[in-house]
Amino acid sequence: MAHGTGLFRLPGTDFMPNESVWTINGLLVAVFGLVVFVGARWFLRREHSTPN
Repeated sequence: MAHGTGLFRLPGTDFMPNESVWTINGLLVAVFGLVVFVGARWFLRREHSTPN
């Protein structure tokens, strides 16, 4: 997030405009959120499927 504001520079991304950096950051956040969501549902389903 700080890279898009110009506070922090990642090596190898100086050629990219800020809009592209924000798009990539947003995509990474969305993918990470999806992985966490799917993993949490899988873990909870597995935990509740055990008989009491």
